[in-house]
Amino acid sequence: MSETKTNKRIKYIDYVRALCMIWIVGVWHLQQYANYDIVNHITEDITSGVLGAFIFISGYFLGKKSINSLSELGDFYKRRFLRIYPMFFLSCISLYLLYVLFNTDSITSVKELILTLTGLACIIPPIPSTIWFVCMILLFYAITPLIISRKRVASKIAVCVAIYAVLISIKLIFKDTDHRLLLWFPMYSLGLLLANVKFKVKCNWVYAIVGVAGFVGMSFVKDRFVSSDLLKGVADFVIAGLFVIAVMELCKLLENLPYINKLLLPVSYASMCAYLFHRQYYGVCKMFYNAFPIWFGVLVALPSLLVIAYFAQLFYDKLIDVIIKK
Repeated sequence: MSETKTNKRIKYIDYVRALCMIWIVGVWHLQQYANYDIVNHITEDITSGVLGAFIFISGYFLGKKSINSLSELGDFYKRRFLRIYPMFFLSCISLYLLYVLFNTDSITSVKELILTLTGLACIIPPIPSTIWFVCMILLFYAITPLIISRKRVASKIAVCVAIYAVLISIKLIFKDTDHRLLLWFPMYSLGLLLANVKFKVKCNWVYAIVGVAGFVGMSFVKDRFVSSDLLKGVADFVIAGLFVIAVMELCKLLENLPYINKLLLPVSYASMCAYLFHRQYYGVCKMFYNAFPIWFGVLVALPSLLVIAYFAQLFYDKLIDVIIKK
């Protein structure tokens, strides 16, 4: 969710990341700690779209990298590992400790902890809640060099198709393998394949309207007329794709609004840390303020989480930069 800092950021993608993270951390998951319930088929599809946006962005930025030698391959894995895994490790350990101490339900056994830390939980259950997303992303990172090391687009597509065939085979062999691997790998692949396409910074209203209208229409159709699991999976992918198109285009409009950079860029920067530790933080808040009201969640818990996550990410990045340079 947060990428390494570059000299030239694509601001509207940062805005997408920030707003999507706020939806997950400040709306969707917050309802489990505050006193409200917004679960319905539209909000569920928005959440799927948000996850799709995160995955597409991850693929989009990694697709810009190239691997032409073993040293570059090693550098790719070293940087990916250092950027995410230590914080992921701490998040998993703390989630398990919360289960041991307070009987929470994110990671509930040593087996689940080990499978999650090794990135295998998406293939071999039990599958942890929330942190499953990062577990899946780590799995995608591991196989990314197979794709981006190819020079030609056709070759990259062929590798993506072959990997998807392997994922289908794994799902057929291990019945309980997380079906979301099959749902989200195509979105990640799209990000990788479109990484070198130059998108216009100005909002394309046709794309935006088609994205919004298509998202609402497909959500309605899926809810009313789609019953089979296979067709629901296809519908979820299409809905997520339409959401990504809509939110990408609409976020381009934010660049002209005052103070947006000062507000959303720090939120985008803090997104990964906030995602990895928001359940732990909300859980601690709930100990002092049981089932806290919405106002406390929105005005106190969420803003303080973002501030802490920002400075924690800043400290962590400086530490990792020192390690990488050495």
